[in-house]
Formats: sequence, structure tokens, C-alpha cells
Amino acid sequence: MKPNIPAILLAITSAAVTVPVYADGGAVRVHNNTSTAVTVNSESGYCCTADSGDVCSCVLSVGAHKLVATRHDSNVTRTENVQVPAEGYDFVLSDGNP
Repeated sequence: MKPNIPAILLAITSAAVTVPVYADGGAVRVHNNTSTAVTVNSESGYCCTADSGDVCSCVLSVGAHKLVATRHDSNVTRTENVQVPAEGYDFVLSDGNP
């Protein structure tokens, strides 16, 4: 007896996909309005990298965090101590900041 491949594929593709949700975390949304790519790290490590004009994000626990943005063209950094609420935090970067 041959397996019913279409039925197996249907079962696999219709299975629920579970995405982890952090009940105690908030998204840090990095809005990169600089003229170069920027990488953002927190005290716990890598957060994300955004090209010029893009937005990237990572999830950090609710509370106090230290964000460090580094420009790719000059290695100039901006350090900011922030409070991340459950609804998230917008970290807006622009030329000159850094």
C-alpha cells in the first residue's frame, strides 16, 4: 500500500505553527533614519541591524536596558539607557544621533 502523499502534505501544511511570545517582554523597534547601516546591541548582546531608512526589532524583557547603536560607516556609537514597557520601545536614530 502506497502512502497518500497529498494527504500527508496537507496534514503537514495545515498543522499549527507555534511562535514564541514573551509575556514579560517588549519589542524594541529601531528606526534607522541615518545615511548608513546601524547595528544595535543591548547589555545581553545583539539586538538587530537596520539598513539606512529601515526598521528592525528585537524583544527584550520589560524594564531597564542599555542600548548601543553603532554606525557601520564610522563606528560612531550612541548609548542610551531606556525603560522598555510591555508595549515596546521606539529607538529612533538619525544622522548626528548617532
